[in-house]
Amino acid sequence: ELAVAAGIKLGATGGIATDDAMRTSHRTVWACGDVAEVPRAVDGRRILWPLAPVGRRTARVAARNAASRTTGAPETVAPIAASVAVRAFGIEAA
Repeated sequence: ELAVAAGIKLGATGGIATDDAMRTSHRTVWACGDVAEVPRAVDGRRILWPLAPVGRRTARVAARNAASRTTGAPETVAPIAASVAVRAFGIEAA
């Protein structure tokens, strides 16, 4: 709701649409973590993958780019290989 109220574009997943540098549709706003769409490694499609490792990776990229004063190429987030593993009662599934 906050992003919509600020006029920031949402992606197809309902997450905040970002480029590979985690920049939003507003040129001075970056998004990261559970609310930001990221590229999927398999096909490059933007997905919403709200897990801690992805949040940390996107936060580092967004922070470095937001704080950067250089005009060079921005840091980008690598595509995400979306996977999950669960272990319960001695059985592990992935």
